[in-house]
Amino acid sequence: LELTGMDRAYIAGYDIVHTSIFSYVEDELPLIRQASSFVSMDFSDSADKEYLRQCAPYIDCASISCGDMPRNEIEKKMALIRKFGCRHIVIATRGSKGALVMVDGRLYEQSPCLVEAVDTMGAGDSFITCFLINYVDAMKDSRDFPAASGARGTVTAADYQDLAVCTAQPFTRQATARRMDHSDLAKCFRMSKALYKKYYEEAKGVYYEKVC
Repeated sequence: LELTGMDRAYIAGYDIVHTSIFSYVEDELPLIRQASSFVSMDFSDSADKEYLRQCAPYIDCASISCGDMPRNEIEKKMALIRKFGCRHIVIATRGSKGALVMVDGRLYEQSPCLVEAVDTMGAGDSFITCFLINYVDAMKDSRDFPAASGARGTVTAADYQDLAVCTAQPFTRQATARRMDHSDLAKCFRMSKALYKKYYEEAKGVYYEKVC
């Protein structure tokens, strides 16, 4: 895989670029970093320290699947990813145990909305997608109010960020719990196919299928 100038221009048109350990774009991450204002990468449960060290400096958000990993080990791994250079967010999903989210070094925890799931395929993907969409969209309005505005309510960028994180997580858990019939994932696939088709037409024959 080798990104072209047209690829980078296309990437630059979106708020978030998301990739994964299974996308095999490690060597292109520096170029993706240059083209995108926000890069997210899902490491699943498959990344070793050297792989994390290689990729972390180029991403804003790292996601890891932790399952039954002890809580203290999860926090150590999240801190390690930050140490390796991840710029902003580390998400650790734990299935029925909920999720941990570290934002700029601050740790948040979200309990799950437990359901009798028919199929958990794509639940982690739904979590990452819903959280990032809500968080990144909310942070567009984040700012420090002028001193003359007063101190009541949410008046600093830091306070707004805290509110954005706490608000995005419940949305995420509800989205994950809803996935009983693959409807959310099906919508995602339909949107992706539409984007691919659109880009295929715009590129006049260059079929783009590199970053979903």
